[in-house]
Amino acid sequence: MKKFFLFFLVVFVTSMSAFSQDTLIRLNDERIICKIQKEDAAAVHFTLYKNGKKFDTFLDKSEIKSIIYGNSASMQSSNFDKVSLGAGLGMDFGGLGLNLLVYPQRNIGLFGGVGYAFAGTGYNIGAKIRFVSENTKSKATFYGLAMYGYNAAISVTNATEFNKLFYGPTVGFGFDYKSHPSKKSYWTFAILLPIRSTAVDDYINDLKDHHSIEFKNALMPIGITMGYRIILN
Repeated sequence: MKKFFLFFLVVFVTSMSAFSQDTLIRLNDERIICKIQKEDAAAVHFTLYKNGKKFDTFLDKSEIKSIIYGNSASMQSSNFDKVSLGAGLGMDFGGLGLNLLVYPQRNIGLFGGVGYAFAGTGYNIGAKIRFVSENTKSKATFYGLAMYGYNAAISVTNATEFNKLFYGPTVGFGFDYKSHPSKKSYWTFAILLPIRSTAVDDYINDLKDHHSIEFKNALMPIGITMGYRIILN
């Protein structure tokens, strides 16, 4: 009876261990059956059993396509977007336009945007640094950005010859919101701080003093971005 109980206990523990195993799926679709111990911003640390031996190792998140936790059918993607195309409103979208974003490295992205900026065609190119959460279930990813391009637009009604775009640096911060980790699209929001030269105020004053143009709206000291991005890769 005692031997039977010990045998049953071993089988039970082994079954429970197998039941709670996790699965890592690499970019080449190779599956690694393991037990995940922890995750950090760069890698997944796990325990692997081979030929009756235990190995503690890790795998860079850049090499992982997705993760299946335990026996759950839900799949958490740990492979953040590398290339995405967005449409939205904001200086990083060139005004009202499109923005292409490429991440050559997990946390650092390069982007270019072009669109309609009310006084003409606007553009911006820049870099984005995202702060990836260690919590793979997090829906928001915060980021900072810096760019160069149009950061002020002067539009004169019924006198388009005075329309003018000004160019300079802009910095900002925001967050991306994805409702589900496996979703292939997400929203992006940001607050932008344009660093404008004195040429902008000089031009406005010149239009007021020498062309009798009245301005009903002053330039906003900050800008807001709102867009929707489609993940291409």
